Amino acid sequence: YFTVPNFFSACRILFSPFIYYFLSVDNKLASFVLIFFGGLTDMLDGFFARKLNQTSYFGAKLDSFADFLFFSAFVIFFMFSYLDKLQFFAWQVFAGAGFLFCTYIVVFVRFRKFASFHLYSMKTSSFLWWLNAVYFSLSEINFLFVKISIIIWFFACVETFVASIMIKRIEYNLRSVF
Repeated sequence: YFTVPNFFSACRILFSPFIYYFLSVDNKLASFVLIFFGGLTDMLDGFFARKLNQTSYFGAKLDSFADFLFFSAFVIFFMFSYLDKLQFFAWQVFAGAGFLFCTYIVVFVRFRKFASFHLYSMKTSSFLWWLNAVYFSLSEINFLFVKISIIIWFFACVETFVASIMIKRIEYNLRSVF
């Protein structure tokens, strides 16, 4: 289980609670460092998994769990810290989460496994959230950018749900349903 890509994913898991904490106490330098390196580990784990031929079922699960924790840390922070300015978009966040929850149920019922997909739309959404968090840790929140990220994330969640219905077998690196 100890591989280079799994090490990167484990680092992202360890960074996640500290990111939320440092954002909440307004420690911008610590937030920036953890967010920047956390995003870097997200980009590097898949690259090294393929480059070093260290792909595995466990690694794919660990990566998905690390992504969930990492991106949830600052999405939750943004939503609860700025709910007054983002409340119109809160339904998209909760509906998107609902689509993801339903995705896990559909995949489990169909294939008797929990799976998440690495769709381009979800990767794009994750990258935008990462940019939001990096920008915020260096400056102030850009509400237009956050709102655009929420909308793209919502549609990525819908695509993930559609993928769970359309696939014939589990493909973790499914690119898109379109």
